[in-house]
This record gives sequence, C-alpha cells and structure tokens, in this order.
Amino acid sequence: MPLRRKLAAAGLVVYTLALVAVLLGPSPEAGDTAIRWTRELMTGVGAPDKLKDPERIEFLLNVAIFAPWAALAALVWPQPSWRDWTAYGFVATSLVETVQALVYPDRTAAFSDIAANTLGALIGSVVVTLARALARARRGGG
Repeated sequence: MPLRRKLAAAGLVVYTLALVAVLLGPSPEAGDTAIRWTRELMTGVGAPDKLKDPERIEFLLNVAIFAPWAALAALVWPQPSWRDWTAYGFVATSLVETVQALVYPDRTAAFSDIAANTLGALIGSVVVTLARALARARRGGG
C-alpha cells in the first residue's frame, strides 16, 4: 500500500473513532457547543442573522462532519464510486440516528441529520473523485 493510502487509512481510523465518540456519545453537548461557537464566530464576522439560524448551522455542521470521513474512505479504498460512498454514508448515519433514538434519551434523532450527513458523504467522495480525475488528466492519462 502506498504511503499516501497508509496515511489516509490512519487518518480514517482516528477520524472514525472521533466521529463515533461525538455522534454516539450520550450527551448532545458537543453538537450544541459547536453550534454556539459557530454562531458566535459568524456574529464576529458580521454574518447576516438569516445565516446564523441554529438549525441552519446544525445542518451545515452535519454536512461538514461527514465529508472528511467519506473523503478519507475514498482515498483508502479507491474502487467504490462516489455513489457507493454516498450510500455508505447514508447507511452509517441512519444507524447513528437509530442508536441515538433508541439508546440515548437526551439525544434527538432527526431525518435532517441523515440528509445532511449523506450530503457530506457525497461532497467528500466527489471531491476525491474530481481530484483523481484532475491528477490523471495532468499525467496525460485521460
């Protein structure tokens, strides 16, 4: 396995463990803190109130949290397509939301989280797909 894939694999393991800890932890505190911090940051840079809506911020953070996972996974396993990684993201986040709904009374499971995480998986895998295509074109391979 080339060094780049080994590094991506190590990153994927670490990122997945962190993701599991945040998404399957019994408390929603990490997410609430991230939303609050992002809102404060947006206020500091003068973002319009419409963009600072907590539900909108939560959706965007849910997109952002799954994009690196899919990108790293696509780097480690290049054979599955972006469609596959999007489907894997959908399945993974559906499982997370199911666990949150069934196991943790303080957590709220939401279909919007599934949609946002799946969009993140799509974005992460498409970025890797496009980067690979660009690299091949630069090498003259297509």
